[in-house]
Amino acid sequence: MMGLFSSIFGPNIKKLEKNKDIDGLVKVLKHKDSYYQQSAANALVRIGDESIPGIVIDYLFDESFLFYDKSYTHGKTYIHNNIEYMFGDYVQHIRNVTSKWISCDEVQKLCDINTPVSSNLLYKIAQRKDFERRYSAIVGHSKGYTDDGHTASIPVWENQVENVSLADERSLAREELKRRGNPLYDHSAYLEEDAWKLG
Repeated sequence: MMGLFSSIFGPNIKKLEKNKDIDGLVKVLKHKDSYYQQSAANALVRIGDESIPGIVIDYLFDESFLFYDKSYTHGKTYIHNNIEYMFGDYVQHIRNVTSKWISCDEVQKLCDINTPVSSNLLYKIAQRKDFERRYSAIVGHSKGYTDDGHTASIPVWENQVENVSLADERSLAREELKRRGNPLYDHSAYLEEDAWKLG
């Protein structure tokens, strides 16, 4: 029996869809091949289960998804392009706060929306961890020569690591949750009537 991933052909999207394996399909959104990402997103749309938005949000906030490099970017694109209608009025908020980079301004916008869905999103933000940004930078120059023998200044590159703190964003989310009575994360909030409407 073929499992979630075939060693030859990749994820078995048809089988996952037939079995209504929503969790399995959402995991495929992290696949490095954009064809499988898009196929999985399309399958989720066809299934159309009301539990899908909540499960997708969990994966959007998952660290392995947030920092998944290429697949993270493509997977998120396909999620939003194919499933964004399920997020209703919250789609832009969800896009902004599930980005690797998040700002206090975006968190404040959720603080200004006092709904069970916004409380869930704030709860997820309050759990976000700091991360390292890795990049290359010019740290100096060395003397070199061009092909025709002239001297030239050659840039010296070095790998850099910068610690990115989300302490302010976490603090803002936690303060608002405290003001709301410290509600716990509640998946049932996504299933309420008009849950995805702002007003």
